[in-house]
Amino acid sequence: MRGWILYRHGESDKARWSYEISSFVSLGRKAGISMRVFSADQFPLIIDSDRPDGTIAMDNLLLKVPDFVIPRMGAVTPYRLLAVLRELERQGVHALNGADGVATAMDKFRTQQLLVREGIPTPRSLLISDLDDIERVEKELGYPLILKGITGSKGNGICLCEDRGRLDDYMELVGDSKEMKLIAQEFMTDSYGRDLRVFVIGGEVVACMKRQAKNGRYKANFCRGAIVTEEEVTERIEDLALRTTSALDLDIAGVDLLFDGDDYVVCEANSSPGFKGIESCCNISIPHKVFELVKRTVTSRPTTTVGMRVPKGQPRATTIK
Repeated sequence: MRGWILYRHGESDKARWSYEISSFVSLGRKAGISMRVFSADQFPLIIDSDRPDGTIAMDNLLLKVPDFVIPRMGAVTPYRLLAVLRELERQGVHALNGADGVATAMDKFRTQQLLVREGIPTPRSLLISDLDDIERVEKELGYPLILKGITGSKGNGICLCEDRGRLDDYMELVGDSKEMKLIAQEFMTDSYGRDLRVFVIGGEVVACMKRQAKNGRYKANFCRGAIVTEEEVTERIEDLALRTTSALDLDIAGVDLLFDGDDYVVCEANSSPGFKGIESCCNISIPHKVFELVKRTVTSRPTTTVGMRVPKGQPRATTIK
């Protein structure tokens, strides 16, 4: 069986061999699954009705599409990556996750709209599109409140505003732009410096960890040094996590829950969740669980590679093995 990983190309190309991608490649080999890693930039996306079915252009080659694809795109996903993923889906490639789910999870405000529609509790939130919305934010939410972009991950771009002065400082940093897209969100005081990350694969909660920030900080991200411990999966935690992934159409997700008294609210869901932290405190291998799902749900295709004429002046690509 053959699988691809699509990642977002970075300046230093670090994303290609992150902990998560390296784990998928090495453990895939042990599971009898050949995993190849591609950046979306390698695919020119040529729309050609004469191209053989089940193939996609990659630099100077015409490749047979894989049996499945796992997008590891991060929270900010360029249109090109979604386009490549949609092209693979169009040709019947099983995507974990699909382009629509990835695009939805990337948009934090759209995520909350869908969750509220399904009756899933979330923090009260307002969309800020210009500075005139600030007065409404103060009236509806009061202080303290959270400001963040509609996209982002790892706690980047999130600010706790305890008063109008801090709010004004943040808005000055952002600037008054016609393209302003921010979310003002109710601050869940019971969740200061702590939250839960629930890992869902194929409609099953496979692990849950509690993240506790150090030194009195309010951001509880593992990548920021938070302490992680395994958390018991209660019926309520399982219910919220599974309803969230169903509402967002995600096969693989990290669902973040905030504490609200004796209950929880859903903060967001990550379609490309890191799993180094949850593997460090829970007895689980995330790639192993994903490959179990793949073997249950994906049918293998014949393997062939067709040569493609290289346009004059186009550099040859390095084949990823």
